Amino acid sequence: MLKCVGYEHWFYPVDSFVYDEKYFDKYRGYKDSCIGDCIFKYRKEMIEKFRGSGHMLDVGVGCGQIVDEMPDAYGYDVNPTAVEMLLSNDTFFNPYEQPLDRFSLITFFDSLEHIENPEILLSRIHSGANVIVSIPVVYGYEDIKRSKHFRPDEHYHYFTLDGFKAYMADQGFDWLIVDTGEIECGRQDIYTFVFSKR
Repeated sequence: MLKCVGYEHWFYPVDSFVYDEKYFDKYRGYKDSCIGDCIFKYRKEMIEKFRGSGHMLDVGVGCGQIVDEMPDAYGYDVNPTAVEMLLSNDTFFNPYEQPLDRFSLITFFDSLEHIENPEILLSRIHSGANVIVSIPVVYGYEDIKRSKHFRPDEHYHYFTLDGFKAYMADQGFDWLIVDTGEIECGRQDIYTFVFSKR
């Protein structure tokens, strides 16, 4: 079922929808762990470093911690529980329907691989905006099904490190850095990439 769709990039046709209150609560539980605290501090540092002077949009908010704790932050999600939370706080923003001009930073923390066609959203990001992506990296086709990040009910996309750089270049982004901060917090094979839209 895995299909090679680009240079070191494989696609898996997810046919389920697992995003519900239980999924939201799972991420809320991560927030209170030692690893979760380390990851949030790391992500906050990355946001502050690459945000610029505009607003930020967090795509795939988990339990909403980034949106709750960062100034001028908005969020987008498909999980009805997360959407309800964002709407109640007046921080929901739909990047597929509204222009992204006010956002100097868009983040995809553990979310881009969950989006069937991320190129639609990436094409809407304006020139000069920065994008931060934390994403699992595999080491080749044979590694995918052995990886703890093989999630046939969630993940459409699997990339090698170079494959993800190539994919984002094809979407009009220049690579700025790749970092292992989340791995240093205790996660396995989760790399953080920063790109700027050309």
